[in-house]
Amino acid sequence: MDNFLSGGIPELEQAKAAIVRADKLNADMLESEKLLKANDKDVEAQRKFMTDKIESSIKERRDELVKFHDEQIQEVRKEIKNIEKERKAAKTKAVNSRISGATNQLTSDNKQINRQIRSMFRQAKIPACCNNAAYYSLFHPKTVKDFIILAICVIIAVVVIPNVVCLLIDTSTVIRVLIYAGIVLVFVALYFAIFVLTKGKGKASVIEKARVMRKRIRNNKKQIKLTSDNIRSDMDESGYDLQEFDIRLQQTNSALAARENAKTAALNEFDNVTAQSVKTEIENENIPVIQQLEADGKALKADFLQKQESAANAQSEIKNTYATYLGAKNTTPEKIDEIITIMNEGKAQTIMQALDIINGEIK
Repeated sequence: MDNFLSGGIPELEQAKAAIVRADKLNADMLESEKLLKANDKDVEAQRKFMTDKIESSIKERRDELVKFHDEQIQEVRKEIKNIEKERKAAKTKAVNSRISGATNQLTSDNKQINRQIRSMFRQAKIPACCNNAAYYSLFHPKTVKDFIILAICVIIAVVVIPNVVCLLIDTSTVIRVLIYAGIVLVFVALYFAIFVLTKGKGKASVIEKARVMRKRIRNNKKQIKLTSDNIRSDMDESGYDLQEFDIRLQQTNSALAARENAKTAALNEFDNVTAQSVKTEIENENIPVIQQLEADGKALKADFLQKQESAANAQSEIKNTYATYLGAKNTTPEKIDEIITIMNEGKAQTIMQALDIINGEIK
């Protein structure tokens, strides 16, 4: 190649063929590299697909197993709640029956006393509405409580209600004073009307006797409440005949424990055995595909390495054989054609002369 620059068109044709061949080898190498990278992506995608399918399949089957056992457990828990509800209702009924039996005499006594009071009021021509605590506090106060109630009622009737009414009415001061006085007079008149109706010969003694009888009723009610509270707080349930419910609860709680143990055992079996079987099944479906892709990848890699070596050798040949003389910028098919054109036109006899023309050294 020492006389390459003194050569002519045949040498240039030979150089062009070598360059075209090197470009073709480089393009083949790039295409092979593209196929190799695509294969690598396919391998990774197939592995991810297999891993995701294993995880999703195991999770789906495990969730189904959990749901199945949870539904069974929930049924038993619901049954327990129903039995507890029935037991509570039965106990409440038994407790109420016990309270009724223990306080029956006191309750009957109170009813009898109330009938006697109503009869006494009828005979004495005292309105039945006077048989209440408010009447005794307002018209026959004796205790501190009675006098406190009386004072509160007076304040409400004489101060609070008249003032509220006057504030709500937009009128002159004189009319407000008259309204205020009118309201007070109405309450006073009402008070004295009731007072007159319940006063008279024999009425005072009836009302006083009724007060004593009402005290008996209050004492009976206190005794009834005390007895009821003691019975409700009694922790001994042996007298309520609840054994049937307790047996059912014991059996149902045992069934619940059995189902919970069954769930635990089933999950252990799934985690230790079934999950591995699912994994193996999916791997058996996908690993052959992955292995084939990997085998294809090895072949593609070998092809790529071979083409890479060929392309590298070709480029090295171009660099060492032609670029040294032509310059790197002139080692393209287009540049070679340009040099050949110059020589065909007779402007240059040698490659060196043609290069000088291209480089502007010869005009």
